[in-house]
Amino acid sequence: MSDCAGDNSKPRVLVLGGCGFIGRNLVEYLISNDLVSGLRVVDKTPPQLAFLNPTHSKIFEDPRIEYKSANLINATSCASALDPGDGAVWGLVVNCAGETRVGQTEAVYSEGIYTLSLNVARQCAKLKVDRLVEISSGQMHSSDKPQKEDCAVEPWTTEAKMKSKVEKELKNMSGELNYTIIRPAIVYGIGDRRSLSKSIDIII
Repeated sequence: MSDCAGDNSKPRVLVLGGCGFIGRNLVEYLISNDLVSGLRVVDKTPPQLAFLNPTHSKIFEDPRIEYKSANLINATSCASALDPGDGAVWGLVVNCAGETRVGQTEAVYSEGIYTLSLNVARQCAKLKVDRLVEISSGQMHSSDKPQKEDCAVEPWTTEAKMKSKVEKELKNMSGELNYTIIRPAIVYGIGDRRSLSKSIDIII
């Protein structure tokens, strides 16, 4: 990553799964609002093949952005992807990566969510990053009653079950890792090709 960024008072940020739907919108927000000194995007899919819309394609041309290809399921590849280089540190690591395709087997979700996120968390702890933000799942309760953050977790999808396992592992690492868990509800919008918009297309 070049040091064209300039303002060292702003954090260097790493967005894992940065070419995915949530990741690309986060990247746009951070760059458009000038919130970072530098930003690395890690994804198996390069921006050129990620079906970015014109706005996101333009954002990804920003000189503050560095793209790196990696398979985070592989511990060695994960370590390489998170290596900041030059003795630098990450001010923030946001894990938007993970298996999101519907209808996969439990083994696929286990590897693509649990193994992946655990690799990321362990590497963040080793690097002593300032904070890891783990994008979890809002599918932790099937009840239609309002839920609070301290309510018992009863995940009702296989994907959420794996995310729940990740949350437990993070809790066990609380003494060595600063982290925040975000459980988004339904995520959709322009460029959504897998979740709600895809389901609507199937229904129609």
